[in-house]
Amino acid sequence: MNIQEELKINGNFPSFPMGGINFPGSPRYNTPITPLANVELALKRDASGALKGEQLWAPQGGDVLTFCPLIMPDNIARAFVIEAGNDPKYNTSGGKDFFGVEWEYVPSAGGSMVRPGSEPLIPKVYDEDWDMDLSDFAHWENYVKFPDLSQYDWAGNAEKNKDFLAADERGVMPWVLTGLFERLISFVEFENAAVALKNEDQQPHIHRLFSAIADFHDELFAYYQKYYNAKLFYFHDDWGSQRAPFFGADTVREMIAPYLKRICDSAHKRGQYIVLHSCGKIEPLVPVMVECGVDVWSGQPMNDRLQVLKDNRGKIYVEFGPDVGGFGGPPQSPEEQKAIIDKWLDTFGEYIDSIFVNTSFGGSELLYKTIYEYSRKKFAK
Repeated sequence: MNIQEELKINGNFPSFPMGGINFPGSPRYNTPITPLANVELALKRDASGALKGEQLWAPQGGDVLTFCPLIMPDNIARAFVIEAGNDPKYNTSGGKDFFGVEWEYVPSAGGSMVRPGSEPLIPKVYDEDWDMDLSDFAHWENYVKFPDLSQYDWAGNAEKNKDFLAADERGVMPWVLTGLFERLISFVEFENAAVALKNEDQQPHIHRLFSAIADFHDELFAYYQKYYNAKLFYFHDDWGSQRAPFFGADTVREMIAPYLKRICDSAHKRGQYIVLHSCGKIEPLVPVMVECGVDVWSGQPMNDRLQVLKDNRGKIYVEFGPDVGGFGGPPQSPEEQKAIIDKWLDTFGEYIDSIFVNTSFGGSELLYKTIYEYSRKKFAK
């Protein structure tokens, strides 16, 4: 093993087009296997479901390729289109999503939200038992129309992105920007979505809706595999606020977990993986993610990541990393970056076998090389 030889640059991966900016292509190193092959080794599990830990180095954000094609209405609505020759207008436009919900781009947030003041997709009706207006989930089929995925120009878009994707040796990772609970919110707003998860009269109808959404993702994953050979999905579904989860583990297990598990199973049966991007202080819900088969949890800094790693080592990856070289941050000298990385490794290095290291958009070359060398030596022992 000659790590310095492995870290020699022998080219660059394609540039990363987003919001009218072409981020420089990540360096292509002389690694003994491709980044994708290493990611797949990292996420392999044994018969019991435990991670095998066969990766040669800690997988990093630079080992996957974010891909959000223009043909997906959600990507335009959420202002997050990333593909070859991307027109920057689609990263600030907003519009209608898969289900016709109108989203509006908010410049200060750098993303979209359901257009304020718009009528909810599922209207409210008066409920005598609750003596208030509640969303008409009993008849959601009258309002929610699932798109016919066969009508999208998958072949044409795949041809457009052929060179962009074929030139890569990383895992193609589409983003699913609206998950189960977030989709429910988009249909009826937050308050009514939260009430429905606890309302015994509405719960059976939510189960039917979530089941249909799980089926929809199974079909979606099949198209992504056929036309783009997608290997991972960055699946967004926020479950908490800055201080606590929106709901308890029992509610998640009853109302969300059965369908998240089906979504994970849909990916796994095709050799794909789920990275759950779920914001908020939700560390108590990580065991439920494990039960569902989530491969990687991408959370936020307010969580006690060290404790999560101690409690769930070998069961799930946690995506995060040292705060260096990220897009939009202040300039950092190599010395400053090294100090931050070294401090991070002092704290979390023991658990590097369960960390998917976040190198952010436009991440630091020093960070990638340092994590590579550190983990390569550690895993070789």
